Amino acid sequence: MLDSTEVIIESLSDRDLICITRAGNRGAYGELYRRYASMVHGLLLARVAPAFAYDLLQEVFLKAMSQLASLREDSHFGG
Repeated sequence: MLDSTEVIIESLSDRDLICITRAGNRGAYGELYRRYASMVHGLLLARVAPAFAYDLLQEVFLKAMSQLASLREDSHFGG
């Protein structure tokens, strides 16, 4: 069962999730991961051997998290 915090996080825009993540909320970044991981995984599968896709997926999201401060437009995270 979802608690009220999870329900609120799920309803936020990408822009809001980015702002909350920058403030230190890892749950907000977890929601961005949930929203975009399958798409990124699919793109990786089209380009690399399946054995490497999951590890690369993790690297992509770790890199994205470390670069949030330099994201020019918060609403463009998905791109």
